[in-house]
Amino acid sequence: MKHHFFLGLTTLAFMAPPAVAAAQGPAISITPVVGAYRPTGDLGSIQNGEQVTRIRARASTMLGTAVEAGIPGSGLRVRGQVLYAPGTGLDARTFEAFESCGANCQRAVYADSPLADASVLLTSADLLVPAPRLGSVRPFGVLGAGVRRYGLDSGLGETLTSTVSEDRTSFVAHVGVGVHVPIRRLALTAEVGDYFGRTRFLDAGSPSVLASEDMQHDLSVTLGLRWSTH
Repeated sequence: MKHHFFLGLTTLAFMAPPAVAAAQGPAISITPVVGAYRPTGDLGSIQNGEQVTRIRARASTMLGTAVEAGIPGSGLRVRGQVLYAPGTGLDARTFEAFESCGANCQRAVYADSPLADASVLLTSADLLVPAPRLGSVRPFGVLGAGVRRYGLDSGLGETLTSTVSEDRTSFVAHVGVGVHVPIRRLALTAEVGDYFGRTRFLDAGSPSVLASEDMQHDLSVTLGLRWSTH
């Protein structure tokens, strides 16, 4: 998992200089954050004969860091952010049968089983757009883009390993809303975001064949303490 974390720090290092250069003097802010990460829906599906296995990622705690700076004369700010969710394991959900749920009603029955230990790294370059203040509270919107990468920390078995690991990095869009509550040179921050992009799963038997390409939404909720240089 360490190389995923260092990859995130390296990405942030490349994101931060353009923000600093654009600021040309205004305060640079650094915000360590902690929060929760929750994937929604399935990552994708794998079909083996008539059996279809859906793969899902689990919710996890999340740590991260953001560096931001203002764009002179605009009120806008640019930000580079890295978020790391180390406990996001993968689960397999396999269809078993249909069962009766009443008159003229049937429902699918699935078996869930742990598939692998995994982690998720989210990096993004964001534009922060201020909204009208609410007293001392400073709301803002977030619009950006970045990369999502799933890191596998345990074996999946030969078939699923080739399927999941061939293409587990994807580009994502990022939207969100947040607030800053100033406390002298510090500020408490709270933010809710959605990272969304397509996750590709390849056919394990024919790696050149696309098994599925589903839109995946990852929800994040973070709290942080923002510190400015001046």
